[in-house]
Amino acid sequence: MRNAFQDAQLNYVRDEIASGKRVLRPIFKIKPYFNVGLKYDENIFLTNDNPQTDLIMTIGAGFKFTLGGKFEVDRLEDLRFIPTLQFNLGTQIVDYKKHKELNIKPFMNFDGGFIPDIYLQYNLGKNKNKFNLLYSMHPGFAAISSIKVGGTGQVNYFNDMMEANWEQSFRRFGYHVGLRRTTTSYETAYENSNMEDDMGILTGFFKVTPKTRFFAEINYGITKYTNANSDSNNAKYSKVWVGASGRLVPRVIGEAKIGFVERKYNNGKNDSGLAESFDLTYRKSPKLSFTFRALNEAEEGSYFSEGFANTLNLYLGANYNFNRKFSLALKFMQFEHDKYESGLLSNTYSPSIGFQYLFGGWLSMQFEIAHQERHSNRQDVSYEDNIYNLTATANF
Repeated sequence: MRNAFQDAQLNYVRDEIASGKRVLRPIFKIKPYFNVGLKYDENIFLTNDNPQTDLIMTIGAGFKFTLGGKFEVDRLEDLRFIPTLQFNLGTQIVDYKKHKELNIKPFMNFDGGFIPDIYLQYNLGKNKNKFNLLYSMHPGFAAISSIKVGGTGQVNYFNDMMEANWEQSFRRFGYHVGLRRTTTSYETAYENSNMEDDMGILTGFFKVTPKTRFFAEINYGITKYTNANSDSNNAKYSKVWVGASGRLVPRVIGEAKIGFVERKYNNGKNDSGLAESFDLTYRKSPKLSFTFRALNEAEEGSYFSEGFANTLNLYLGANYNFNRKFSLALKFMQFEHDKYESGLLSNTYSPSIGFQYLFGGWLSMQFEIAHQERHSNRQDVSYEDNIYNLTATANF
């Protein structure tokens, strides 16, 4: 299984240990996990008229695998390339008490194929050079109303994401190059919404401090609807960003950037404008922290028939740890969409409160109550929903 490159790395490690310069701490872990959830949903199809309620049980299982190592070194600049591999594989059972036609069996997808839940990450890096490969596949289900205006019912889908990144630093300056491919595939009846997106990323940065950097970033991508009857909604886009990341001020970490986005569609209906993106965490004390995320830009709309949308995604969160075992989480989310092509407007709000309790180091239990409501200039798009969710997770 090991190739020549890996053998060379192992020989290097043996020589370094023999010289007494460094100590290698190997990592080899296999951790199975198991979770069970019980959810009561007052509007499973997210419809305005005749909302359908149901009690849903979810059972999930899988394992997490970690292979790699790390050096303990006297000087940071002595750190060499050390590979780390992480692999997660899981599946789930979803059982509806009323709507049995929506049940999901282990590894089942909408066409009877084998679709597990996979996460794979490979890191190879040192102080000034870092390489990263990432792959994930995640099956799921969503209300049809989320991809078709006025739709009723649920639709199965799976998301597929592959990403490769390389970063190199020269003292305070450095650059980052990345490629990202994401695909979303729906069951056969809604395959005209299947979409793939390929994006290239080029970033140059300047380290103000070891933990803070300023950067300029360019993204270029292509969006395609792979099973549509026409390529009119396919688009090419470009994004230019400037911002800062890392420890921005005392007790605040994250990323803040502003930019300009331009999308050019095959049907000639182009769009461009300013964009803002924030992902910040303020740690007031070891017990209390706040999170703020916001994204405002023109992006691909969720409705295939509507094309692009001016979108505002907002997230506010607060987390308080009463002690090492018991914590409280408060969240507020807002999603605002302005569909230029048809004039459809929508604004979705979702506040929630949740509690988590840890039983030792291997078992946790979470309980969350969430309210969601959507207001629109079209009545068939508006809805209200309340969700009550209880989940227990065991990591062995």
